[in-house]
Amino acid sequence: MTLVQLGGFSVKHPFIRFLQWVEDKAYRESDHVVSNLKNAVEHMKSRGMSPKKYTWIPNGFCKDEVSNPQPLSDHVLQQLPNEKFIIGYAGAIGVANALDILIDAAEILKEKQDVAFVLVGDGKEKTNLKALVEQKGLKNVFFVDPIPKAQIQSMLKTFDVCYIGLTGDPLFKLGVSPNKLFDYMASSRPIIYAIDSGAYTPISDAGCGITVPPGDSRKVAEAVVSLKSMPKDALNDMGVNALDFSMAKHEYSQLANRMTELVVAHES
Repeated sequence: MTLVQLGGFSVKHPFIRFLQWVEDKAYRESDHVVSNLKNAVEHMKSRGMSPKKYTWIPNGFCKDEVSNPQPLSDHVLQQLPNEKFIIGYAGAIGVANALDILIDAAEILKEKQDVAFVLVGDGKEKTNLKALVEQKGLKNVFFVDPIPKAQIQSMLKTFDVCYIGLTGDPLFKLGVSPNKLFDYMASSRPIIYAIDSGAYTPISDAGCGITVPPGDSRKVAEAVVSLKSMPKDALNDMGVNALDFSMAKHEYSQLANRMTELVVAHES
């Protein structure tokens, strides 16, 4: 589905047909099926799998990395804006991440001198996004070089709000499970979630931010303004909700226990 819906391959392509045969065979012959996409069971049922075989175990984060992050270097700190309300993104900079929408939101808010947008990471779209920022003449967008995973939490703590988005492809309605989402939650920061992930609604479930439609830069800008206008205590409460939710449902030891229980149940 990823190769067809995002990569543009035909369902009749010989390699795609082979992969589909492998997928269907796996659903038929496996004892159990695990996915990190909550709604993937709907697709699997359409391919003939019994829903009784299915368990959802999402991605998560490492508590040790969150508790003991490495500090940012002076070189990295110098790339960050000072005394601004920062909307930050940290992760891969690719087509699916739809970061052009975040740039468009920055353009809408360019007159707000105390708001800045920070993109941390690297990827195939970074050059294009830098060119887009230059073309629009934006002074409120900052690109930061990639940093080690062990420093991510230190970076997230410099943000006031974390942003995550994807394109509006139907594939994502089966659910999403990007590691950066759980890193964001563990950082105790409110989140703007510009993804249509179907029945998977982590931000509203946790009460830790604002969900907007994918591809809608104006809604992203409105969410930024809404969060900035909130009292600091309200933003802190969202951050606490995010951390509590992630610790209860997405810490690696929790996920490992769920997988262990599943395997033991089948062995017995």
